[in-house]
Amino acid sequence: MSTTTNKSFIYLIPLPIGDNIDSIHQQQTAAISNQCTHFFTENEKTARRFLKKCNPAFDIDGRQWFSVGNNEEQFLTTFKNIVLSNTTIGILSESGCPCIADPGAQLINMAHALGAIVKPMVGPNSVTLALMASGLGGQKFYFHGYLPIAVPACTQKIKQIELQSFKEELTQIFIETPYRSQNLWALLLRTCTDQTQLCVASNLLEPDEQIITLPIKEWKKKNIDITKKNCIFLLRKFPG
Repeated sequence: MSTTTNKSFIYLIPLPIGDNIDSIHQQQTAAISNQCTHFFTENEKTARRFLKKCNPAFDIDGRQWFSVGNNEEQFLTTFKNIVLSNTTIGILSESGCPCIADPGAQLINMAHALGAIVKPMVGPNSVTLALMASGLGGQKFYFHGYLPIAVPACTQKIKQIELQSFKEELTQIFIETPYRSQNLWALLLRTCTDQTQLCVASNLLEPDEQIITLPIKEWKKKNIDITKKNCIFLLRKFPG
């Protein structure tokens, strides 16, 4: 149901990772947010506070806000009606870039179906930042999101993606909640072969940022504390 007469603009507005607001183009964000009449957010409170930092004069109460969370489907009809009204809409996730390991894709898919103009803005994303800094190669990669919580299932998944990395020559990327990061790191050391390379990127763009890539054999000689830290894990088993 596409239309060529739709004049709505949908802006994908990045937020800082952590508290590092300098990673955002604040002047551009302020200019774009001033144009938006409606905002669909993963977390309304976070989004409003961020936009106010970028522009203290920003009229928060003069806009309509929708806190989508992880329930995009419940807002599709509302989003559709607003898009059809030829307006300017901002989509913001909790941190980083919307639609990459964050909500927003279903809304954007509908925007395309309705013929709206989708405009991504430049900003930080922990997945791509970790991939850039890992040294494991970004020509072919796969993002898995979260691995299974149960240890047996997680162990099986690790073995599976390690083998896939070797066979298809690609970098595997996955994340974990901060309170389980340390346990996942330990499980990776117990499960992967000594030659497999593992990158742990923690608290990206924060003052205590740490990015380390080592073979599993070397990781076993090293102690790190990533408890309660936001981590991206990348692994690659190279041929030979």
